[in-house]
Amino acid sequence: MPVMARKGRIGRSAYAVHGSTLAALQAEIDDKGPPAADDGRRCSSLTSGRLTLLYGDADVVFERIRDDADGVEVDALLARGTVISDCEITLPRLAASDALSLAAAREWSRFIDAIELHTQGHVDACFAAAQRVADELNKLSARGIGVDEPSARAAALRGLFDTLRRSYAPAQLEPRVAAVTRAYDSQTRGGADRGVVLNLQFDANA
Repeated sequence: MPVMARKGRIGRSAYAVHGSTLAALQAEIDDKGPPAADDGRRCSSLTSGRLTLLYGDADVVFERIRDDADGVEVDALLARGTVISDCEITLPRLAASDALSLAAAREWSRFIDAIELHTQGHVDACFAAAQRVADELNKLSARGIGVDEPSARAAALRGLFDTLRRSYAPAQLEPRVAAVTRAYDSQTRGGADRGVVLNLQFDANA
């Protein structure tokens, strides 16, 4: 089995917003919403993704390249492993739904549904990034040279793990997640194209 991407934990948290009008709720969001990672601007919701690579010595296989009087040369490759995509979602929660008019309550419900759809897109984008990392790892190898097979394998294993620690640790994968987050928000105009905007005109129907 090759290196595979797997959907991990999806954590959810909420911040309470109070108000008897949509305008008041929007003001609460502008004041209490989670800050965006890039510019600190308050958002109605936030999805933070994280990629983690799981592997061990038992997941490595070796391919002999050369075995002659000059020594042994082998390649080390990952035969198995997992790239886990975890996400944390922060959403607004209406503190008292009975404070809104019927029209405003319906608009709030539509708004929350739009946020849920938008955040799912972020979760999907993070998992797609995990799949791309898994594809890269399935093509990764490190070559080791030694006087015999064990020493060549040890050198190849060190080289492979050095590359994994240097290029695929969580801190190195974080910019990839940030990039897909920015790209998705750019494509959807921060969720506006999916309806993540409160229509304050429904306050007039109170």
